[in-house]
Amino acid sequence: MNYFKECVADIINLIPKEWEHTSYGNDACPSYSFKNKKLFIDHPNPKMRELEGWKRFSITNDDEESDDYQMMIIQTDDFDTAIKYMEQS
Repeated sequence: MNYFKECVADIINLIPKEWEHTSYGNDACPSYSFKNKKLFIDHPNPKMRELEGWKRFSITNDDEESDDYQMMIIQTDDFDTAIKYMEQS
């Protein structure tokens, strides 16, 4: 199994269908966009993540016209928290 598939294997069926898959080959982990936010999903095993100490789910601003474009908004290890934040307007 490749790294990106390992990152989402346990939650792939929980990712809302309306979220756009935005992963890019040079990214450290897979990502999904929705409502001008982007969710990066890192490996479930903390030892396999690119940066030690980072949470599994990282949300950034994905509004290209914003001064805060790609700025980290939140990090969490809880997928439900990530979903709730992504779904906020």
